Amino acid sequence: MILTIAVVFDPRYKLQFVDFFYKMLYGPGSPQFELVKGKLFALFDEYSNSYVDNGNQARSGSATGNNVNCDFTNADSLAMVEEFNSLDVEFRLSQQQSQLELYMEEKRLDVKSNLDIPNYWKGTQFKYPQVACMARDILSIPDTVQAIICTRDWLFGKKVINNEIPTNDLAEDFLNVDDEAQTGSSTASTSTTFATS
Repeated sequence: MILTIAVVFDPRYKLQFVDFFYKMLYGPGSPQFELVKGKLFALFDEYSNSYVDNGNQARSGSATGNNVNCDFTNADSLAMVEEFNSLDVEFRLSQQQSQLELYMEEKRLDVKSNLDIPNYWKGTQFKYPQVACMARDILSIPDTVQAIICTRDWLFGKKVINNEIPTNDLAEDFLNVDDEAQTGSSTASTSTTFATS
């Protein structure tokens, strides 16, 4: 589900790409596609409800349990946001639509274009700040999973490949690394290195 939603944040594909392939797999108007669409908009609602803007405190109901803050608190960023809002007539006229809906309605970029997606969202964060926050979090998930798998292989080597270490034991080891870092034990520096790599 989360990888399907991640496709939506590639401006070359968006939700139309998911719809196209779900029609091929399940037929038109499939409940599977409606489920993905429902989850996408429900997740966006969580981001909208917990979004921190202009340095104000977030409202209750964060998607991750923490405040979602994309750092629009400094004066330069705020001035840029205000300038953009005052110049973008279409955006102001469409305030009743959510940022996610506005993003979906924009023309898709050329599928053949060589696009750096993180840079695209960095440049679009002033136009769609809530969607950009959501895209940042969703698109980081595959990288995070890859880093965890690589770290697991580095730590346990062939034992993991031969399934000699149960998954539950592995998860417990990772949780213990976090606990030790919080208690300030001697392995705190190791866990900090792990968390930042």
